[in-house]
Amino acid sequence: MGSELAPRSATRSKFSSADFTIIIILPATVSEPKPRKTFRNPMVLALELAEELKRDGISRAELARRHGMSRARVTQWLSLLDLPKLEIERVLALGDYWERRLVTERELRKQSSQILRSP
Repeated sequence: MGSELAPRSATRSKFSSADFTIIIILPATVSEPKPRKTFRNPMVLALELAEELKRDGISRAELARRHGMSRARVTQWLSLLDLPKLEIERVLALGDYWERRLVTERELRKQSSQILRSP
């Protein structure tokens, strides 16, 4: 009956007894390809946060609430903008939405704190 219309990739199960036969046709499982993980350029993200802060005229606390992070984390991201202009341009030149991390926010923050400490 309906079993002839089942796609070739469907799974068939058959249960039998002396009085009747039940045929169950299960659809084939199709696994979708995993989306590729991408990484954001930390400098681009810092600039986006700074722009939102300025454009909307909000506090760092409100910005933190909007993005689900702490105020301290917002401050850490914004501290990346204290790097020398040349370093900011170098990191921005790497583009955005990477397939692998090219530079991390932590590495950039470390550079930023070293620059602020030097006389």
